[in-house]
Amino acid sequence: MGTWCKIGTGSDMGKVSFWLLCVVGLLFTKLLLFLIHFLIVTIFGTTTATATTATTYRPPGAPPLAYHRDSPYFMFEPNDVATVWIALDDMHPELGPLTYVKSSHRWGDGRIGSSQNFFQDNGGKSLLYSAAKREGIDNVEESLEFESMAGMQAGGMSIHDGRTWHGSGPNTSDQPRRGIGLHFVPVHVKWTRDAMKSQLWKKYLENAMSESTTTEDHTTFADGIVVSNQDFPITWTPSMEL
Repeated sequence: MGTWCKIGTGSDMGKVSFWLLCVVGLLFTKLLLFLIHFLIVTIFGTTTATATTATTYRPPGAPPLAYHRDSPYFMFEPNDVATVWIALDDMHPELGPLTYVKSSHRWGDGRIGSSQNFFQDNGGKSLLYSAAKREGIDNVEESLEFESMAGMQAGGMSIHDGRTWHGSGPNTSDQPRRGIGLHFVPVHVKWTRDAMKSQLWKKYLENAMSESTTTEDHTTFADGIVVSNQDFPITWTPSMEL
């Protein structure tokens, strides 16, 4: 850290100033991570583990992102997922900012809501409308309320329940839309048998099964295997200090 902080400094005063800047930056980063984890733990009421991290890049001209839920993609039980999305660009309306459907996290069956085609030219709302109709919502095109993240500045952050329906419009600007997505799950979650069919999760489930001390044959019945903390590290517990 010391060597890195001295890069590009000339005078002793410059070195001191840059050291202070580094310290403030590190403290701010630690505080931000603490607040993120505190909010996630508050949502779950328990210790959390990191499930996935990803960067998103939507180039100019990108079509709409289909409305979907995050929870169906995480083949855990319970299927509790919290998503933290951090904007890397100012979210102007023409970028097609992330948009939520209000109160949709209360809709039934959190396993429904995965899309095989994320980017759709037709607006990406067909799956959403179908789910809304199953909830008994009439005139879905007029009844649903949307909350856009338009206006969020670079570095801004949103947190949503994995059961919340969300998507985004097309990027009609000449600039890319970039962001970072972090997904958290309760540390006690267990795999479901569907994970064995997933190209994304199968290898992690096989690792967890190899670590399991149970005598039950989980090759064909994977339910009940706890996720491995080596693959999904514990990020924060209520006992951790700032």
